[in-house]
Amino acid sequence: MEDSRERDWPHRRVLALFRLSPLTGLLLCACASLYSDLPGVYYRAQFSPPIQASVCQEAASAFVQQTRLRQESTNWNPDATCDVSLTAEKTPDSPRVNVSLIAYSENDSLLVSIDDVHFEAPRPSPSTKQLATTLKDILQRLYPSVIITPTTRRTGVLGP
Repeated sequence: MEDSRERDWPHRRVLALFRLSPLTGLLLCACASLYSDLPGVYYRAQFSPPIQASVCQEAASAFVQQTRLRQESTNWNPDATCDVSLTAEKTPDSPRVNVSLIAYSENDSLLVSIDDVHFEAPRPSPSTKQLATTLKDILQRLYPSVIITPTTRRTGVLGP
């Protein structure tokens, strides 16, 4: 009797593995949805301390003057020095784009996020990437000593 249990044991392990594989796959998908990158182009501009309160509005004004963006609103954000929203309407060549400028005084940085307003594509469109490069260049000309680095935004429980 003891020998037959030992012979069947490896088969039970394989069966148990197949029973658990759908549960394992579901768990992996759930974990991936809890922590993923948001589609868009993001830059963090690091300033020499202290960051001026006017940086956000000055950058927004420069972006409006030199691109097809227009200012939507200045938002109240308790964690930020300044929070400005810009938008560019949809054209035949490009989707509608939202641009957010958020200045943080605690780490002397300005976060620039450029997002397409369409949910079909998991990545930004080529025209949005081009706009992001243009905005980065404008910011670098406006503040020559600023250090601009690409960054990502996260979503979910472990998000921003």
